[in-house]
Amino acid sequence: MNKLIEFLQTLLGSNSLQKRSFSSIRSKVSQWSSGTYPLYADVPDIIEFSYEFWARVTDIYRHTSKDLHERAIRVWWADGEFVLTESVRGSERDVVMPKQTVTVRFDPVGTDRFDRVILVDSTIYAKKTMQAVDVAKVKRVEVQFLFNMHTHPPVKDPRTGAPSYPFFSAVDIRGFLRTPSAVTGLVTDKLWLLIKTSKTQSPGVDLQDYMITSEYLRDTLRLKVFCGTFGKSVVVLQPGYGEDISSDTTP
Repeated sequence: MNKLIEFLQTLLGSNSLQKRSFSSIRSKVSQWSSGTYPLYADVPDIIEFSYEFWARVTDIYRHTSKDLHERAIRVWWADGEFVLTESVRGSERDVVMPKQTVTVRFDPVGTDRFDRVILVDSTIYAKKTMQAVDVAKVKRVEVQFLFNMHTHPPVKDPRTGAPSYPFFSAVDIRGFLRTPSAVTGLVTDKLWLLIKTSKTQSPGVDLQDYMITSEYLRDTLRLKVFCGTFGKSVVVLQPGYGEDISSDTTP
C-alpha cells in the first residue's frame, strides 16, 4: 500500500493527494450521513486513523480469524477517541445491528484526580486517570456514532490451503445503499472503506456477488473506495490506475 501511495504521488504530484485524519472529518461524516453526500473531490484521498483505532481493528480481526465467525462493528467517537464495539453475527448475513449506548463519566479518585470512564451499555470499555485541573477544563463531552463495519473470516483454498478473504457481498452493498449512512467498512486482512459521493447511484440491476469488485464499486456505483494495511493510512483506489485487488490472497 505504501508503494501505491508513492506511485500515485509520482503520477499525480504529491500536492494532488488530500491527506486527512478521520477524526478531523468526523463532523462532515455526520453531515454526509444525513443524506447530503460530498463531491468526489471533497473526500480526502488518504485517510489516517489513530493507533488506538488500529489496535482495536487488529483485535477484532484476530477474534474473527480464530473462531471464523463474522462480526458486526460499530465505530463511535467518545471524548476524543475511537470506540469500536463488536458483535458476532448469526447465520443470516443481513443481520440487524444491535442497539448500543456509549457514555462517558468522570469518577473522583481522591481529591485531585478523576477516572475518565467510557462505557458501552454500562460496561467499561476504557478508563484513564486525569488530573482534576484537566477535568475542569472539559466544557463538553462529545459522543458521536460514526459508521458500521463488519469482518469476513478467511476461507482456505481446498487445493493449496492458502487463506483468502471474501470481498463485500451483494447483500452488504444493497444494505449500504439502502441506508443514509455515508461510510461503511470491511475488515479482512486489510481495511476497506466505502464512502458515498454525490454521484453514487443504485446499480439498476439485481446485484450478484460475482459483480462486486473494487472497480465496479468505484466506476459503476461511483463510491469512493479505500484500502489500507493495518496500522497504515487507507488510500483511495484511483480511477484507471492499478488492477482490481478486491480478491487479494494472503501470501
